[in-house]
Amino acid sequence: MTSLPKRRRRGSAVRKMEATMTREQIRSSVDRHTPSAGSAKTPFEGVELFRVVAPFSRMPGIYTPSVCAIVAGEKLVRIEESVHVLNEDRYVCATLPTPVLAGVPSASPESPLLGVLIQLDTNMMSRLVLETQVAYGTLPASDGPQRGFDTVVRDGRFDVALANLLELMDDPPAAQVLGEGRLREVLFAILRGEAGDRLRSDFGGAPALATTLAHVHTHISEEVSIDALARRAGMSRAVFDRQFKAATLLSPLQYIKALRLNEASMLIARGESVGDAATAVGYHNASQFSREFRRKFGASPREWARETRVVA
Repeated sequence: MTSLPKRRRRGSAVRKMEATMTREQIRSSVDRHTPSAGSAKTPFEGVELFRVVAPFSRMPGIYTPSVCAIVAGEKLVRIEESVHVLNEDRYVCATLPTPVLAGVPSASPESPLLGVLIQLDTNMMSRLVLETQVAYGTLPASDGPQRGFDTVVRDGRFDVALANLLELMDDPPAAQVLGEGRLREVLFAILRGEAGDRLRSDFGGAPALATTLAHVHTHISEEVSIDALARRAGMSRAVFDRQFKAATLLSPLQYIKALRLNEASMLIARGESVGDAATAVGYHNASQFSREFRRKFGASPREWARETRVVA
């Protein structure tokens, strides 16, 4: 078998070493700027760092449109029967509000889970998608509707851009001057990566489903008509149902119920009364709320209040 030329092997080794150093730089920066468990704000709009120091399972959450990159450790995210693994090689890209159950199988003060959460601002992303399409010409459309939540490969462009952004945290004046541009660099790297089709679909020329789901999320306590949502999206009911399930893996009614119950469970875990939490998400029948809550989480709302606590 013919071996690779030494120069090519040496170049590959250098690139691998540089990639390792870049990831170590990111990990070190997140570690230094999150000294205690929980989340920490950054100078950059919509960017947070987080640290988890104890394992947990079955914690409900709602991913708003965002990117979540784990830089140390592993996190599991369940959507109905689908389980996604987040680690140093794959990050989450959510373009639609998505109710999930999350877990961290292993974490401790000595070996914490560390990560970065970047909110995907609709206006910024729409401008960036448009500018990219103008610069590169019309990009090929994807086949069919894109899922609104998935994990994607964490590539070298993303790592370099994220490292460049986070290094500004050690230089506040530079962060003030360069932060927005460096954040755009990160978003541009995401757009050029495996999540590009998803971003172009939901933030590009026809973001009807994304804006409709954002409306559901911000009006979670209100009565919802699926026919009205289809009209808002500019689709027939049949097309809306089909595209909705392709993007979220749930029917519209299943999605709305999951969104409400996840939000209620988080409110209860933060100390809200069961009644107030139910009302806040649109339930006005206590027995129905309790029944559906138990079916989803395996515990009544009051049992949940006793057994859970908010975990970062």
